[in-house]
Amino acid sequence: MLAGGRLIYVGCGTSGRLGVVDASECPPTYSTDPDQVIGWMAGGDAAIRKAAEGVEDSFEKGDYDMEQFSLTENDTLVGIAASGRTPYVLGSVAHAKKRHALTVGISFNKGIALEEAVDIMISPVCGPEVVTGSTRMKAGTATKLVLNMLSTGVMIRLGKTLGNLMVDVKASNEKLIARSRRIVKMAVGSEGHLPGSQDIIVMDDAKIDQLMQACNGQVKLSILVCMTGLSVADAILLLERNNGVLRSALQEQKQLQVSTANGTEEEKPLESKARYIAIDCGGTKMAAVSLDESGNVVGQSNIPSTNFATTPLSVFISNIEKVTRLACNSVGSLPNFEAIWIGSAGCDAIESQNHLKQELAKLFSVIDDSKIRVTNDVDLLASGLGGKEGAVLIAGTGSIAIRYADSGERIRRSGGLGYLVGDEGSGWDIGRAAIQHTGSVIDERCSPTELSKRVLSELGCTDRVQFIKSIYDGDESSRKARIVKLAQIVLACAQEGGCTTSLEILTHAATNLSRIAQYVIQQGDTLVLGGGLLTGSSFYQESVIQTLTKEGISLDKLVVVDNAAMSAALSLL
Repeated sequence: MLAGGRLIYVGCGTSGRLGVVDASECPPTYSTDPDQVIGWMAGGDAAIRKAAEGVEDSFEKGDYDMEQFSLTENDTLVGIAASGRTPYVLGSVAHAKKRHALTVGISFNKGIALEEAVDIMISPVCGPEVVTGSTRMKAGTATKLVLNMLSTGVMIRLGKTLGNLMVDVKASNEKLIARSRRIVKMAVGSEGHLPGSQDIIVMDDAKIDQLMQACNGQVKLSILVCMTGLSVADAILLLERNNGVLRSALQEQKQLQVSTANGTEEEKPLESKARYIAIDCGGTKMAAVSLDESGNVVGQSNIPSTNFATTPLSVFISNIEKVTRLACNSVGSLPNFEAIWIGSAGCDAIESQNHLKQELAKLFSVIDDSKIRVTNDVDLLASGLGGKEGAVLIAGTGSIAIRYADSGERIRRSGGLGYLVGDEGSGWDIGRAAIQHTGSVIDERCSPTELSKRVLSELGCTDRVQFIKSIYDGDESSRKARIVKLAQIVLACAQEGGCTTSLEILTHAATNLSRIAQYVIQQGDTLVLGGGLLTGSSFYQESVIQTLTKEGISLDKLVVVDNAAMSAALSLL
């Protein structure tokens, strides 16, 4: 999880609800990102209050629903099933296995299907229920205890505690503000430092409030500043070097003070073996892969999405450094790289690329900036062509097709005009079609379908007013993400069969996407596929390729790239 992985609970009924409860407590208790610990139950959020009967019986639905999370090898999926044989949970686990995620099972039976399907099995013995078959009783209570132990153990290992103190609590109300003050006082004792001062003073409530205000209310940061006398900025850097683990940061500072007092230099950390790195600054995450001089993977890391187009430059550079350190396991100076490739949205213009290169040269201490390559994130996928002329087709949140020369230069481009006027065949396009169909059902212009029922359930709507509100609520980014997510429902309905509307939407989307592709593809080409929609759904992928074949296009080779940073890093060798 230090490399950007997530803990995801999946269950049905009571098991699913308990996963949602445990996950929802992590942000206020440990200041985790809401997407770091996730609870998901069959039937979606609407099923939390009203049981979604029958959903748990579909293995395929469990598999399809997991596509929304774009699981990686850094993630852990916990399948919760009291019986140990719930098809939906087994389907979810199978999907996680395909994505090379770690899988954990929680059940109260032994020798069952779930035990054979997961990497790690947890099987407490509860005995028979008071009311036969009602697993919300003993099994439910035991599930809550197990989930508490899992999340608490993970948070301790992530450095969210100091001893038994909850030092990453988010002070979001008066009760938690008072608790935060007490935690700081318990950690530092009666005396300490104010920011940037080595003077030791009595830390009464007023001084602690002054300290915490300077540290933006962050308990962990306040404790570090109070115990070391560092400035807030230096304390932040010290925490970042130690992956946010307070005890490690305090130990490093203590060693530095001892070394200084003894007149000796601090022992230098081992130098990272990383010599090549590629960083993909995409729409959902910033992902980095580093390799050693022989092409072996040194490390991989993911952090929440940050790209050049939507982020202040100083924040963008800071996140580049963070994801690089995580991928290289680097504490001191960054490694001496032979080649660096940064791909980010908003980096098409030469002026933008040159400006970013200058900042990256400072970050990586590079004199010869020819070692640094800056492109749009789409260009990372061209590495999958292996130095040959060919085409790249992407369908994720948006869509675009580009033809590349064997030199890696763009020859021709099609699509990529954005969601307002383009993005045909993308997740946005399919999600919007699902919204339009559901709106027609609400208007009674067409009969309800399985698709419209699931869309309304996903959005938590029962009438026109709620439907419109659910579409337009929030900022542009959240609205867009909400609609794009509906593409997975369309895919699920189409794959399960019986929903002609979903099949029609996908067929139309595949046709439009293939039209974009046809402009850049030539007979006998190598075609690289990228983007979460194309790489995450073999059903949609096959629909697009079949459409191209019907149009008379014959491909020599099809390359699916689900890790653009890895492909780009390998091309640097």
